[in-house]
Amino acid sequence: MPRASLLRTVGVLALAAGLGLSSQGCTRSSNGTPSPATATATSTTVASAPPTSTTTTNAGPSLAGVDPCALLTAADLTQLGLAGVQADRATVAGRLACNWSKPGAGLGVYVDQNRGLADLNTNRATRVEDRTVGSHQGRLVEKPGGYCDIDIAVTEKSSVTVSMTTLDNPPAACPAAESAAALVEPRLPRG
Repeated sequence: MPRASLLRTVGVLALAAGLGLSSQGCTRSSNGTPSPATATATSTTVASAPPTSTTTTNAGPSLAGVDPCALLTAADLTQLGLAGVQADRATVAGRLACNWSKPGAGLGVYVDQNRGLADLNTNRATRVEDRTVGSHQGRLVEKPGGYCDIDIAVTEKSSVTVSMTTLDNPPAACPAAESAAALVEPRLPRG
């Protein structure tokens, strides 16, 4: 299905099904000392950020300074059925996270500077499929109950995960996650 048609279909599914978005990571906490980049969970309006092109020696592109909330614009969120939903910043399992949620469903973007695809947990997955996401290697990880992640490799040891939860309509989770990942990917660093 062409990208524009898929995105329209996902947006219509989200609206027609009355999907709200709730993140699977909102109830987790991380031990450790807070740092300035993850100060306090807040709600913000998301603005677009230009693609990052910073690289580190021998490590490929860096995710340092990449704001997960800036990886989706207000127009992107509208396209995904999340118009007007506020972003919640958090740190989840050592990853910078941004979550948009409504009752019954959720979208999360997670920036992991220390784990590549091989390091990410797929234990609960019912389906794992390698795929290309734009110019990046990636994979789809479907989990029971309406959870789906699109993991995008930035380097061998860094990644971004786009996670969709659709509790009210589990089959919609992976198509919606793929649509969101297609919007996030062009804003990621390239090698």
